[in-house]
Amino acid sequence: GIVVTNGGRARVTGSEVVRSGDMAVTVEGAGSVLRLEGSRVADISVNPAGSMGWGLLASLGARLEVIDSVVERASGIGVAVRGATTFGEFDGLRVLDTRRARDLRSAIGLLVDGSASFEVRASEIRGTEGPGLAMYSRADGIVTDSTFSGNGFAGIVATIGALRLQGVTLEENVPDPALGGGVGLYAASEDDPAFAVNVSESTIGPHPYAAAWFVGPGAYRVASSDLSGSAGVQVGGWPAHGNAVFARGGVGAWDGERGLLLESNTFRGAEGVAVLLDGASATVEGNRWLTNATDLRQQRCAALPSVEGGVEDWSLCEGGALVTDDSMTLGTFRVPEVSVGE
Repeated sequence: GIVVTNGGRARVTGSEVVRSGDMAVTVEGAGSVLRLEGSRVADISVNPAGSMGWGLLASLGARLEVIDSVVERASGIGVAVRGATTFGEFDGLRVLDTRRARDLRSAIGLLVDGSASFEVRASEIRGTEGPGLAMYSRADGIVTDSTFSGNGFAGIVATIGALRLQGVTLEENVPDPALGGGVGLYAASEDDPAFAVNVSESTIGPHPYAAAWFVGPGAYRVASSDLSGSAGVQVGGWPAHGNAVFARGGVGAWDGERGLLLESNTFRGAEGVAVLLDGASATVEGNRWLTNATDLRQQRCAALPSVEGGVEDWSLCEGGALVTDDSMTLGTFRVPEVSVGE
């Protein structure tokens, strides 16, 4: 494999790292920089502990730049950016078919955590046995003009941090046998007061549970995007979900800084409810509603205000009992701590 550490700097072009063990490519430590261009990393072997056969890792303040390169058939994690002041920049990255390692609950195509930062442009993450992109622990990122498809649980998972999506496509992400789910974007604040997700000019296709799923107080803005509902799923013999947007757990109306703002979007194709707010509220302005059985329903919201921007035939602040299940609770991944010295 390739290891860059102790402030080293390297540029690797037109290369292949195939059937490397444990960790194919690593850049670690403040001042360390690796630029990977036009290269392929594939078929990483799992270590004896069964926890990893990762593709790329940047950690401990390093910088990783990946241009027009492919990571395929890693085990556990395709690409990881971890730790404060660590930065990952990806332009034309493809992360394909990341497999579940034996002792990890799920694979992840691109993992960013520990207050790391990242930018993704014109990239694709597909076929992960778990989320395509998972962002945790006050990470901060921007994703533009990229596609997430055929991943397990969700195309993108974001918790505790700030994420901006622009020109992003999320499609055909599926339920995962270990995690459940089946959503395009899953965003959960976990009571982080600074948690923010901003989606614009993006397309989120139909998913079994929801195109976008928001949980807990935070700042959620979806604007100028196209979100599709679906036929939903069967839970206990009853039809459920298939929403374009689902919000729960105290998501509030937009107050200029926090809450949920749905503005100038198109919501289409929900055979049930396009926008379902369960114990939640929203500000809804200037959207188009196409071929939905029900455009918007708000329920179980005694402690919250009614939807701002509502229209007469929407169902607002009903009692109701939402048919759902516990498979949409993501839980915590156990991701091993790793270092070049280990």
